[in-house]
Amino acid sequence: MLKLSSLIILYFLSRVAFAAECETFTGFKIKEKLCFDKSISGWISEKCITDKNCLAKKFFTIKKKVSLPDLVGGQNPATMYCHQLKLEILILKDSSDNEQSFCQFPDRSIVDANAVEGFLE
Repeated sequence: MLKLSSLIILYFLSRVAFAAECETFTGFKIKEKLCFDKSISGWISEKCITDKNCLAKKFFTIKKKVSLPDLVGGQNPATMYCHQLKLEILILKDSSDNEQSFCQFPDRSIVDANAVEGFLE
């Protein structure tokens, strides 16, 4: 019984420690809790941390070749990767009102567009 209670306490402590790396991002008609995932060096939907079927997380297990067209003045290369992958592009703001680009997968999971760009290069 002591082992079970110890495991439960460790689980909750790990969730509290992890929660410090999560933040709510907002955009037009969307509010999403995202967590910084060190393994992808970017923000990802909180549900992807535990859901093995999360498409945003699965993306990083499959190496894809994506060729971009020549960028025209001011285009964000990270969002162009999302566009080439036929993913929806979202602009969300963090709690400090800073805007950031994200890719949204068909299962509604979200990932930092810069993480996608870094993975594909």
